[in-house]
Amino acid sequence: MTDTIKPARVPMPEWTDEELRTLVDFRRRNGRRWRSKLLDLYLFGKDDSEPNGASLRHIRNRQGPSRVDALSKTTLDEAEKRLAPSTEQGHVRMSRYNFQNGHVRVSIGWDAPLASFFLQVWTGEGQEDDESPAIWLGAHYGEVRAPDPLIVITRQHIPDLPATLHRQLIIDQLGAPARPRRPGLMDP
Repeated sequence: MTDTIKPARVPMPEWTDEELRTLVDFRRRNGRRWRSKLLDLYLFGKDDSEPNGASLRHIRNRQGPSRVDALSKTTLDEAEKRLAPSTEQGHVRMSRYNFQNGHVRVSIGWDAPLASFFLQVWTGEGQEDDESPAIWLGAHYGEVRAPDPLIVITRQHIPDLPATLHRQLIIDQLGAPARPRRPGLMDP
């Protein structure tokens, strides 16, 4: 008589808030057929070319396409309500992180209404906050869609920039997704 060995069942990981935010954002941008589109992106390896592509790839690697396919609408609806960005008096919050190195001051963050990350750099002694910055990127709708180039520029001015800044900016973007451009809104 032979003994049979049953394979051990490995429990599936719980969904993290960051994963759920990413899927809620993807569903918001892609509508009713979001799941089908995401599974096609996974199948053809195109998920990394989407906004938040790194997070979508992380979900594929950690949870697997079958878990995404099995995720209930109720779970995502509840996550969307629970993880909704904070608002004050109807205005979506905007993240801003300020750094200083000598006379150089830098502000970097995410602006959901402009659908853009932004960077402002003031250089020189005596330059006031109300003066125009020497560098100002992300002042127009959709101008900077990823924080990476802004972090590179910021590191040139603030060498000891926190390593967690990139992650925090992505979390800010996921927490307050880009808003559609209103008709008639024009850039200068």
